[in-house]
Amino acid sequence: TCMVKNFKGLRIGQIGARPTPFFSVAWNESELMEKFDLRIIALNFAIIENRMQATAEECKAEIVKISDYICEQYSLDNLTPPYIERMATMVVMYKRLFEEYNLDVISAECWTATPFMFDGLAPCTVYGILNDMGYLVACESDMHGALTMALLKRARASLCSANSPSAIPKTKTQNYYGIAVHFHFHKKQTAGLTALHVWSINAHGFAPKTELIRLLVLNRKTASI
Repeated sequence: TCMVKNFKGLRIGQIGARPTPFFSVAWNESELMEKFDLRIIALNFAIIENRMQATAEECKAEIVKISDYICEQYSLDNLTPPYIERMATMVVMYKRLFEEYNLDVISAECWTATPFMFDGLAPCTVYGILNDMGYLVACESDMHGALTMALLKRARASLCSANSPSAIPKTKTQNYYGIAVHFHFHKKQTAGLTALHVWSINAHGFAPKTELIRLLVLNRKTASI
């Protein structure tokens, strides 16, 4: 009952369209609206392009702050620096979309729209940073993945309101190579170690847990997230 209540009335941003080959993420908008009173806020890439330009002009200080965060938290190759400012701009732009349209989660088209529109900019890291900040974004227009992420976030909020926050497992969403992963952390009381469990995966294809952990270690300066 609690989860059905949390599911009803979600506001979901739909940016772009489903990439042609991705039949596995097809979904029925009318059914979601009729059965669960979901509100799908459709935003095309003309809006995204306009918002990117406005954000670059209006939010320079915040863009610098996010750019510094990317340089500090990620190991960068020599191809990445030219894209950092645009990545930071996109992070801020998405935050503003969440606030402007009062969104719970966004389902966004990635390939090939974003690189084509923004001179090769891939949004994978952008989505990971947003998810870290609590702004949930699912890639490749995966509506089912977006709904799963929103439900997990609301489920944890419901648990925290009914129990001591210190007793509730920590959760976090990360994005690695286009794989949006919702992690669940808990402490093993006997060994004092942190165990890692994957709650849900929204990915282009299946990735084993061991591979996800390997990506976690290789692509962050620290394995602690």
